[in-house]
Amino acid sequence: MGLAENPSWPVLLYCLYKNPETDIAEPASAELRRREEKKEEASSSPRWLKDAKENVLGACDSGSIRSKSNQYPNTSLIQIENVNSKEEVAWYAGKRMAYIYKAKVKKNGSHYRCIWGKVTRPHGNSGVVRAKFKSNLPPRSMGARVRVFMYPSNI
Repeated sequence: MGLAENPSWPVLLYCLYKNPETDIAEPASAELRRREEKKEEASSSPRWLKDAKENVLGACDSGSIRSKSNQYPNTSLIQIENVNSKEEVAWYAGKRMAYIYKAKVKKNGSHYRCIWGKVTRPHGNSGVVRAKFKSNLPPRSMGARVRVFMYPSNI
């Protein structure tokens, strides 16, 4: 039987993959599965990031404090989700915050970086807080997610 008579023969070529470590031909699906497992291992987020997701509230960076012609980038305005009054903000005073972003170059085995900060006081009457971060937040953080952690706790 030639190639023309057996149309399934070329398909077999594409379905088999020769494993370079064992020199054994195996189905391509096994190789694809192995590659996906490696990707998952490589792209898994750091442990501190996984642990941190348990007691976290979402928030949105609204920029920095400013006047008509001046900006004060060392203090950021953050809108915490489901917080709509000055009284509700009082509970968040002193709580830690983290702006987590992804960088191009790996550092300490991870592409993720974190800028830590804390809630200092309310800003206005509608649930916005002022926060100071270890280093000023970059401009691309405006409108981005900030994580609010439920510690230190006064309870």
